[in-house]
Amino acid sequence: MFTISDLRQQLGLSTSHQVRNRIEAIRDALTPHLRRGPNNQLLVEPPGVEMLKRLQELHDSGLTLSEASAMIRSRAYGESTALTTVSPTTWRNRPVQRSSSAPEFVELLRDEIRFLRQRLAALEDVRSRPSEEVALRWWEALQEEMDGA
Repeated sequence: MFTISDLRQQLGLSTSHQVRNRIEAIRDALTPHLRRGPNNQLLVEPPGVEMLKRLQELHDSGLTLSEASAMIRSRAYGESTALTTVSPTTWRNRPVQRSSSAPEFVELLRDEIRFLRQRLAALEDVRSRPSEEVALRWWEALQEEMDGA
């Protein structure tokens, strides 16, 4: 049995509140693995810890907590999770087979995050240039149009 502070260390989180948020996110699937200890302390059995670890892995891969919890709950209840219900922006960007497994979907999400990080770095690079340089290029384009007319 694991306490909230044990889970905080195992999941690599900084506060107990984060652990409680994750427990609440999948409470319905986690209920069979939750117990109360002395002084009403919340205790989680090892299978529940594994569910919380999977939730944290999905969250770390780029899913929001609610998207990751939807995937965990669907697995716990044996339901299939359509990609459109998990992350609508990802499935629009790339064609994905509907029968893809969770590891393939997680890898797809990691690729998407890599792409977005590269795009963000490029945009930050453009933004970090001196504004005079950007303004000068804008003015030169306008001047060329005026000269050509």
